[in-house]
Amino acid sequence: MSASAEAPGADGAPGGGGAPARRLGVISVGDPRHPHTWSGCPAPLVAQLESQGVEVVGIDAGTPGNRRLPWLLRYHVRRWWHSPLAAKVDVALQRTLLSRGYRADFHWDLALREHRARDAVAAVRAAGVDTVVHMTANALSSAPQPGLRQVAYVDATWASQTGHRLPGGPGRYPEALVAEGGAHEREAYSHLDHVFTMGEWLIDVVADLGVPRARITNVGTGLRNRDTDLGHEPEPHRMLLVAKDMEVERGLPAAVEALRIARRREPDLVLVLVGDPRYAERFGGKPGVEAHTFLSPQEMDAQLDRASLLVNPSTYQTWGQINIEAMNARTPVLALDRFAIPEITEGGRLGFVVAELDPEQIAEAMLKAFADPVALLALGEQGRASVRARYAWEDFAASVLAVLEGDPTASRSPA
Repeated sequence: MSASAEAPGADGAPGGGGAPARRLGVISVGDPRHPHTWSGCPAPLVAQLESQGVEVVGIDAGTPGNRRLPWLLRYHVRRWWHSPLAAKVDVALQRTLLSRGYRADFHWDLALREHRARDAVAAVRAAGVDTVVHMTANALSSAPQPGLRQVAYVDATWASQTGHRLPGGPGRYPEALVAEGGAHEREAYSHLDHVFTMGEWLIDVVADLGVPRARITNVGTGLRNRDTDLGHEPEPHRMLLVAKDMEVERGLPAAVEALRIARRREPDLVLVLVGDPRYAERFGGKPGVEAHTFLSPQEMDAQLDRASLLVNPSTYQTWGQINIEAMNARTPVLALDRFAIPEITEGGRLGFVVAELDPEQIAEAMLKAFADPVALLALGEQGRASVRARYAWEDFAASVLAVLEGDPTASRSPA
């Protein structure tokens, strides 16, 4: 286990010292109390903090409605301008980067981040709050904020995501924008009093940004579906892939090709796709493929309960709440060997980990998973026990509050 040894401000950090924090601002892109904001992470933190007597001032740093358009245009124009000529004239690449799943990239525009940070900090100060928890990196300012004690809870960094996102090649994240973002992030993190990470793997990444390790604490996360236990036997040979609207980046094409390969030896395999309504038209006719549009949390729980394996070969998803939600539903995970996956699967012991986004490797992992149905069921039970022991919103909130209130013995790192 690793844990922070100091509270914010205790070693000359940028903020206002280690005074008890019984009134906090919580900033997120989206209403911090809404269950769908940022994979549902801010809402349970707010609820747990309030249950422990903390007054929470929620700040939505999002960009509503048509106000998004200028920022989206600015970002994509700059991305296009800084790209090599080959990418500028690649119509297929440009069309992909402007499709629904990629338009959200405008969150990476640094001017937008500064705009959001300025408005959010102004709202915090207007509310008379001097301690704020950033539940997003998309509203962190590179400027110091005198008199304001700032901490952040992060699941990734700019560098960790830009290094893996697809499609690859020229034009995705031009070198000039990557360098610009890295410099902005390093400066923004230098003004934080403490950084809470969603995973152990992120500690080294955040430390590389210049944050002293004494001001980094891994607090993990919680389980949305902790109290859900439908108790059904999983359907043999049924696999689930949740791609949302990010077809390429969630590895959907590679998984569908892997299914085709694996069905040569195991023709009963089925891959259920969840996300963009167009998946049904594009992939629904392929043998063994079943497609659904976006699902409610209750519908998703039912799909997780029916599946025998979650297939999640995401190229850049640094954590993925769906991974621990699947394991809580006794559904083992097949994913790439990067970011938090080794941590979540306990070094691959509780799942099926492949090295690269390669259909052949994914197909072999599918076949390995279903080679022994009894062992697969046992693995599901072990995974459920593991995530339930490691991830709880109550522990998460208590760890955050303990550091904020200056109790170094109470901060912790999930086992």
